[in-house]
Amino acid sequence: MPNLDFTSLTNGQGLMLNCSGLTSVPNFIFSSLARLDTGFQGCTSLADVPANLFDNCSSIAALAFNGTWTNCALTAQSIENILVSLDTNGATGILLGIDGGTNAHTSTWSAAANAAWLSLDAKSWNITQNGPDPT
Repeated sequence: MPNLDFTSLTNGQGLMLNCSGLTSVPNFIFSSLARLDTGFQGCTSLADVPANLFDNCSSIAALAFNGTWTNCALTAQSIENILVSLDTNGATGILLGIDGGTNAHTSTWSAAANAAWLSLDAKSWNITQNGPDPT
């Protein structure tokens, strides 16, 4: 899939829902994104997500990432990329789903992923993931 310019996309709810053949997310350009809930949910082969994908999204809604990555096959590196980008964004009080499927268990996460999770937790994010909360 080619890189796509979604700079004006505000609602990406269900964008690639249940797209089981998708293995990696292209370098989408998001800046106006408010919602991506269930965006990649059920993409059972999805393993790779690039870094910095959400750094510049300016108006993320509370439900923005609810179930977005549920039941995927995200690697520990992809989870780090997601968490660090969302932490960089600075949004507060958001739901994020990176649980289910074969998404990397918290025991395999990097120090950077754990630190980003803790920072997001301090910003009142509600994150579901495979494994216990990082400490």
